[in-house]
Amino acid sequence: MMRPKEDRLSVLALTRYARNGASSRVRVLQFIEPLRSRGVDVHAAPLLDESYLNDLYGGRRTNYQKVVAGYVRRLLRLAEARRFDVVWVQKELFPFLPALVERRLLARFVYDIDDAWHLRYAGSANRFARALASKVPETMRAARVVFAGNRHLQALAAASGATDARHVPSVVPVHEYTRSDSPPSKVLRVGWVGSPSTVKYLDALRPAFETLGRVRPLKLVVVGASFERGEHFCTEELPWSEAIEKRLATRFDVGVMPLSDDEWTKGKCAYKAIQYMASGLPVVASNVGANRDVIADGVSGRLVGDATEQWTQALQELAVEETRRRFGDAGRERAERRYSVNAVVEKVAQGLRDAADTGAA
Repeated sequence: MMRPKEDRLSVLALTRYARNGASSRVRVLQFIEPLRSRGVDVHAAPLLDESYLNDLYGGRRTNYQKVVAGYVRRLLRLAEARRFDVVWVQKELFPFLPALVERRLLARFVYDIDDAWHLRYAGSANRFARALASKVPETMRAARVVFAGNRHLQALAAASGATDARHVPSVVPVHEYTRSDSPPSKVLRVGWVGSPSTVKYLDALRPAFETLGRVRPLKLVVVGASFERGEHFCTEELPWSEAIEKRLATRFDVGVMPLSDDEWTKGKCAYKAIQYMASGLPVVASNVGANRDVIADGVSGRLVGDATEQWTQALQELAVEETRRRFGDAGRERAERRYSVNAVVEKVAQGLRDAADTGAA
């Protein structure tokens, strides 16, 4: 018997991180309030607390006591799982334990994935980790519903035998993103948001920054990581915070999202590009994976290849204020329509309801 629409749904969300973990915040935590107004009550429980990520991004060694404590907390939460209508699992229940754990401990669950997470095992140098190469496909197959962050991951879920794989893009609360009303500066501010683990992609753009910096003043603004200044461009480094993400337009003129073209990046969900667009900023991004779906080339931004000349040309085009404004306006409208919390929250709510009702007597 299907659940009456007026019944409230109770969901246990088992995220990997607390709110300072971008993937958990974006995929699950930011939906808690909007879902509540739609009759879905989400109770979130992270595996790893905020101090774990603070240590990681601060360059400190992993405190394995914190990891063990996280596993114990999760086991205690799982003991309560049957009190909920459905469990929402982000990435995995327990890293480095087989999918059998998910299948044995959970009866009704939604599996949420926004990265090529399977490659963390399949591509590992550790033979014990490689033995878990089938974990993600097996978990997808066992889930009642899979929320996939992009079309590539949705296809992977379907190929793995998932009975119900849905494309749920990573999104932002667009209405909270501030647009800039400052007068244009003579210095072109090219911005990037990321972490110490992803700043490597920015290195590929150094020649383009040097080339452009020879013909006009250029500042590279880096949020969440460090990047050495160049001979012909200066840098500004800013610590990451939720607040600064929503005010990117006050710091940037153009947002960039360089990526390599490989299996790992095909699992990425173009989140930086969506943030830039929500901020009313034009985007220059690698013509890779989900970037192709999110960015309308020549309308809200530019999709480019690996060549330095292509990056230099695209940035030079966006050095013109009128062009930046036109691209930025189009990107903001596209983000509101397709990549905002409001645009997808009902899809999330329906997926959770369907997972709870599937197989109900």
